[in-house]
Amino acid sequence: EIVNRLNYFKAIDLKIDGFYSQFVVEADKISTALGSVRLDHGIMFSENKKNNSFLFEESQAGDYDVKIDSFQLGKFLDQSTLGSIYGTFFMNGEIFGNGNINFNKINGELTRVDFMDYPYRNIHVTEASFKDNIFDGLIVIDDENLQMTYKGFLDLNKQQHFDFDVIIDMAQLNNL
Repeated sequence: EIVNRLNYFKAIDLKIDGFYSQFVVEADKISTALGSVRLDHGIMFSENKKNNSFLFEESQAGDYDVKIDSFQLGKFLDQSTLGSIYGTFFMNGEIFGNGNINFNKINGELTRVDFMDYPYRNIHVTEASFKDNIFDGLIVIDDENLQMTYKGFLDLNKQQHFDFDVIIDMAQLNNL
């Protein structure tokens, strides 16, 4: 269901190198109905027969593997409070045969995240994961209207559950 929200998949200068059991995917641009990303250094996928899945790993490159030009994360996750995101990431995880994706490790920088109709900027994500619709990690926001550190998890399933610590150094609530 979540993959169907992408609607279509279009790639520019897509390169796949390797074998069925292990291959690297690289692309100048991958577009869907929800946005586009670039995979400049390629992402390696390895077959995991035990789980009927493919594991993917971050590259050893100095800069980020995934560059998000714009992606409507809220529509992808079916969360109306979230809008589009823009940024760069290292990620590793697992793609299952049923289309589900687990991001076991996420580190990156978001230049912009639209949340509740406000464009937050300068966001650093570390020590993070997104599995089974549950986000767990550390987020540091250095926006002109909000300077905040968040550590914890958000369960975005039907029975939403949250457990986190937040330190707010500065918040211009009337601007947010």
